[in-house]
Amino acid sequence: MFQGILDWAKKNLTREEVNKLLLATDNEGSTVFHVAADSFKLEEFKGILNWAKENLTREEVNKLLLATDNVGRTVFHVAARYSQLEVIQLILNWPKKNLTREEVNKLLLATDNRGRTVILLAIERFHLGVILRILNWAKGK
Repeated sequence: MFQGILDWAKKNLTREEVNKLLLATDNEGSTVFHVAADSFKLEEFKGILNWAKENLTREEVNKLLLATDNVGRTVFHVAARYSQLEVIQLILNWPKKNLTREEVNKLLLATDNRGRTVILLAIERFHLGVILRILNWAKGK
């Protein structure tokens, strides 16, 4: 689904229009990252992430990763909710080179409207793989 839209957009839209599309939100406050993480299609999430990296500034990609929907979830929350380990790894690969310590803390400690961090959400859903992936990343492994 997303790949076809991406291909069409690359051919038919200006860079400014592409950027506007990437930064847009729907009625639920979800960004394209939220929707892609919720789609369970790893290749499409990768495509959108790569497209964002190619077309947006580092600060704009960071803004997308830290953006919250209407219930306070970041894309990280969405991926953890559905135990999407590959998406979580793609998200965790970005901070190493592109986020400040403060932004990393903001990503790891972001809470949804129910006060849940990504780790707490994973614990509630018994997603041990998510918990271990995040903790190992935080320890530097």
